Amino acid sequence: MIRAYFDESGTDDQDYVVVAGHAGRFNNWYAFMREWRPALGARRDRLHMRELRWNSRSTGHLLARLGPVAGEAGLLRILGGVRVADYAELVEGNALAQLVRGFPAALITALTALLRAAPDDEDVEVVLESSEVFNPYAAMIFTAAQQWDSPHHRKKNGEPKLSKASLLSKKSPNSWLLDQADYLSFAYLQEARNPASKKARWTAPIRGAHVGAILNRDQSRRFVSNLPPSPFSDAEMKLFFANVNGVLRRARYDQCQPKCRPQ
Repeated sequence: MIRAYFDESGTDDQDYVVVAGHAGRFNNWYAFMREWRPALGARRDRLHMRELRWNSRSTGHLLARLGPVAGEAGLLRILGGVRVADYAELVEGNALAQLVRGFPAALITALTALLRAAPDDEDVEVVLESSEVFNPYAAMIFTAAQQWDSPHHRKKNGEPKLSKASLLSKKSPNSWLLDQADYLSFAYLQEARNPASKKARWTAPIRGAHVGAILNRDQSRRFVSNLPPSPFSDAEMKLFFANVNGVLRRARYDQCQPKCRPQ
């Protein structure tokens, strides 16, 4: 079983939106859990990127300690992102515009990349922070991913690779496992916005070889080019996922394959 914890960073209003996190097996997550809390330090229970003080050197030291933990545990970075302004005018007036408006588009990209990278004999579970606004879109995307019959979404026996998808409440005692995804998605967002900025430089320790992509303008516009009408059928949603899959393949999302497999 491969489990991935995802979180998002960014805004749906013309800017970049990133969904990212790490994926791995139980032994990888166990190794991660053993090291994350000591690296966090005795004075902190959680890491929330929006609450960090960027004028304090201690923030840089904290991020430098935490950055390598997931990679050293053998976890795999998963990335999906878009810049809404790159394709916004293409979906104006489309009843499904909200499906590709920022977060949902980034989630589809990250999820498709994860399923493409997963071995074809292994179940995949995705855990995402619960959000009143985005839960309906996430549920629809997860359902469609399970129904699509692409070889990248299916195991050898024909069953869906995505065996389970969970929406984790912020109040859950396990919600701290999403903190690495908060850090990773924030890091790629800052790099996309301005790679020379302090935030991008200080979050560099968690970035590295990854599966997935922040789609460029061309790729984003191809991404939305086959939007089905609403309400849409299962067949139309499968066609849309097929289009996303093609865009990711051309984006060379698997730049670090075959090494980018959970260990």
